[in-house]
Amino acid sequence: MSEQPEREVVGAELADAAGDLPTYPRDSPSQSVRVTREVRLRAWVGRRDNLDRLVTIMQDSLSKVYDDAVRSLPGDDRMRRREAEHLLDALSVSSSIDARSGNIERTGTLDRILAEVDVRDVRRVRIRNSGSYDDEHGIPTIELTMKSGMDEAWPVTLKVTGVDRQWVGGMYDTLSAELRARMPWWTWLRQGRASMAVGAVCTLAFFFWRYAGSPADDRADASIVLTFALVCLVGGGFISAFALNPFFRILIPCFEIVEPGETPRGRKALTIAVGAASFFIGVAGLLLAL
Repeated sequence: MSEQPEREVVGAELADAAGDLPTYPRDSPSQSVRVTREVRLRAWVGRRDNLDRLVTIMQDSLSKVYDDAVRSLPGDDRMRRREAEHLLDALSVSSSIDARSGNIERTGTLDRILAEVDVRDVRRVRIRNSGSYDDEHGIPTIELTMKSGMDEAWPVTLKVTGVDRQWVGGMYDTLSAELRARMPWWTWLRQGRASMAVGAVCTLAFFFWRYAGSPADDRADASIVLTFALVCLVGGGFISAFALNPFFRILIPCFEIVEPGETPRGRKALTIAVGAASFFIGVAGLLLAL
């Protein structure tokens, strides 16, 4: 079987072969400048209705964007309907939740997912709209991620992107205020410097307590006391940063969904920890006083 000789395509034949293929974009006037604002928080604790409120805020704002975009769609009814369906897909808010048990991910509407999962088993929540549409329409995107874990430094992340700076700023301010309102006061204890400060203060307090309780004849001069105090301050701080911080991260969750009337696990753990620490300090004081 004979092979056909290769033929070089040049000139007009190349243009005909290319047809109506798009050219490489260079500073296309249809491309818009997109603005992104992002906030990261160290913790979030709230109920189901707090999550529902976040979704409602997103839906209310994106529905207005949809209405404005649909009114300006060109073409006949059939084309407008097709474009409206694409817009609806890009602006609809969807949620996904990961559970710890079974490594199961559920995707859909938030209320339906939460209705069939144990909120104590939730590991990650992601709420967003796809925004996958022609950039010419300037479709905004909102993405909120919340996740738990001992090593999570910034478990809550919010990103708002769009071409309308005023809309992006307003949406960012509203959602970030809602998120900050549910950030518990004990969040700072998960930071390494907080563990360092707690350890340094406790070590220094113990040193001066022992120094004050010692006989006057056994007390060293001021320079030695200050040296030992500095060693206790620095040493206790660094030791606590490595030993106490992992304990705090396990004890205090960075992301938690609680049922109505339920006490957050972080508050329970801190109450127990403070009670236990007070008990052991009292026992140690009695033993040292003997």
